[in-house]
Amino acid sequence: MNEAIQILLNSEKVNLPVSTAVYAIFSSANCRFVGVTDNLHQAMLAHFRPNEPNIPLRYFMQSVKPKILQYEVLKNTSSYEQLEAMKERWINLYAPAGNQAPCVAMEEQTQLA
Repeated sequence: MNEAIQILLNSEKVNLPVSTAVYAIFSSANCRFVGVTDNLHQAMLAHFRPNEPNIPLRYFMQSVKPKILQYEVLKNTSSYEQLEAMKERWINLYAPAGNQAPCVAMEEQTQLA
């Protein structure tokens, strides 16, 4: 197993590896999201975009709040099953809110009230 690396994400301009990785995005207080990707650099660019499909993650990534990325490059992991198993281990370890329940837009929540 490789060592996990932790960096401060201050914008989408952070230079990240174009590698398969498991990653977690944290606020200063807790884990927001865990994912796996075959291109960490592109995955982070996508999370910063205004069309990020995970609504709570989108609001967090668009905010000025500090964002911490922890990732582990997976050099010898190639199958989908292996990637998903690693993701599930990180989800169980960090219990991110963004992976727990369906994400509903704040606008939709206020319309239901």
